[in-house]
Amino acid sequence: GRVIWKHRVEKPKSWPWHGLAGTPVIVGNRLIVASVEGNVYALSASTGSHLWTHHLKTSDPYAGSLSDLLAYGALVYVGLSSVDEILATTPGFLADSCGAVIALKASNGTVVWDTPTVVPPSSGAAVWSSFALDPALDLLYCDTGNNYQGTPTSTSDALLALNASTGALAWSQQV
Repeated sequence: GRVIWKHRVEKPKSWPWHGLAGTPVIVGNRLIVASVEGNVYALSASTGSHLWTHHLKTSDPYAGSLSDLLAYGALVYVGLSSVDEILATTPGFLADSCGAVIALKASNGTVVWDTPTVVPPSSGAAVWSSFALDPALDLLYCDTGNNYQGTPTSTSDALLALNASTGALAWSQQV
């Protein structure tokens, strides 16, 4: 129970949700964690030193990760959500973030693929939960939340199966 190292990766924003909400993963000697503020960090598991940072969506300041990460092989899978619904209580705020699943190289944070769960003008369908992976079928499974506005899409409130290597949608089923 003795602390070996600690490392403050970022100063949380003053949002209702902030900081490190999901479960990190360890790949080799890398501890990889994602923040609600939209950053993924790799730290040395043995020393805590910073190895790399990747910002998930520079085009959306409210997008980040609440999901548990999943590592398989050389990839780390990250679910993209946002704080849009909470901020939508602010007069004039438009909840227009789109959910996604993003696969990063564990070695350096490079994006291998980025699959949106909805296409604008639709919004929402955030991925905020855990993943499951079937290596034999090369399928990555996740679920999505509701659309933020407009007509519900077929990939909102749904279970998705994505090709784990390419991110291509294999199938979706609303539940």
